[in-house]
Amino acid sequence: MERAKYGAAAFAGMRGELPNPFPRTIGPNAMKYLQEVVDTGLSSNMTGRFEEAFAREMGVKHCIATPGCTPALAMLASSLPFEPGDEIIVSPVTDYGTLQGVIRENFIPVFADTDPGTVNMSARTIEPCITDRTRAILCVHKTGLLCDMDPINALAARHGLMVIEDCCQAVFGEYKGRLAGALGKVAGFSFDSEKTMGSDVGGCAVTDDDDLAERMRFMGQSRAAAMKPHFGRLHTAAGYAYRMPNCTAAICLAQLEIIRDQVCHRDKMIRLLTSYLAEIPGITPLPIPTT
Repeated sequence: MERAKYGAAAFAGMRGELPNPFPRTIGPNAMKYLQEVVDTGLSSNMTGRFEEAFAREMGVKHCIATPGCTPALAMLASSLPFEPGDEIIVSPVTDYGTLQGVIRENFIPVFADTDPGTVNMSARTIEPCITDRTRAILCVHKTGLLCDMDPINALAARHGLMVIEDCCQAVFGEYKGRLAGALGKVAGFSFDSEKTMGSDVGGCAVTDDDDLAERMRFMGQSRAAAMKPHFGRLHTAAGYAYRMPNCTAAICLAQLEIIRDQVCHRDKMIRLLTSYLAEIPGITPLPIPTT
């Protein structure tokens, strides 16, 4: 059995003229930030600096950084105020990382259909899937194409559902002038090396909800451990040690400083490729939203 490969190893040996994400362009301050981690003997809080910077760029209150996108979404799932057997509506076109945490917490993923001609679900395809056990809608912005979020949020509000965004392929994508990840209650991001903000590895969750942010830090970074006087750490649940390493945070911080230009470049590139693909008989490219 051949194991799955990730990052540059997955692209090794690829030939042709289409763009390849590797080698990645790295922000010019990466070595300075990495050197600071080393020079301070691992005492610099580079992870905290990245969290503050990313939250500021996103316009949200909280960013909780993780070692990758799958850990980010697992941490998020572990912090949801739901019960085993509760249902979360998810796009059928997604990745293992989107579902791993949902299944680990014994929630039931319910797959809504995609809107015709797209890879994203919509309010129209989600509504038939809502039952009395539905607790959330997990929107996956696949390939950087954002779901039509206003109707989805309106539908969720009518039924009292939480809206979660999987933005692992949509960092700094925009919907009607608003950023992906700031359109629902909480969102997960990926900074793995092949993603838009490729930073070796890495991920995070963002939210404006103070209680949910604290719950994610408790479950996802403190391993659900509380400090008991004269005893030490007391683990209260099956939590995780999903803390982004300082060296990863250093590269993420450097990549954040150049991400806007990177997103603009990719947007122009895919629009050009889409126009060429549309000229080939028998090929219908995915529609790019106009808003």
